[in-house]
Amino acid sequence: MLKTWIVTLVALFRAVPADAQVQLTQIVSRENAAFDGRCAVMTVGRDGRVYLSNQQSPGFVFRFRRDGSGKHRLEPIDDSAVVSRFESTGSNNLAALSTNNGLSPAENRRHFETPHIAEMTDLVLNGLRTIGGRV
Repeated sequence: MLKTWIVTLVALFRAVPADAQVQLTQIVSRENAAFDGRCAVMTVGRDGRVYLSNQQSPGFVFRFRRDGSGKHRLEPIDDSAVVSRFESTGSNNLAALSTNNGLSPAENRRHFETPHIAEMTDLVLNGLRTIGGRV
């Protein structure tokens, strides 16, 4: 197999004249340099549009039609701003929130701080079980 590849490459190089012009093309991305498309997650929303999300910090989200037209970049998500917003609401508002979602203030704080999807899901399901028991 390796011998076949070598023979093919030699044949290709012999077919190209030495004085042939070579055109180099550089593709320049117009996106933010922090956006890493190799790590992006793609999904289709209820609106039928494609969403491409970079889950690194800052998180970028692009929305566009399935044919690639109508691209719109949503503003990056500033994780520290979200955390400070919840911290500025104070523990009284976390207590008020816990009356609505079935979680204790400590569970709500853990829900906002955990990076683990499984733990977030478990906390949400526990809250729904609590609310279901009240109804």
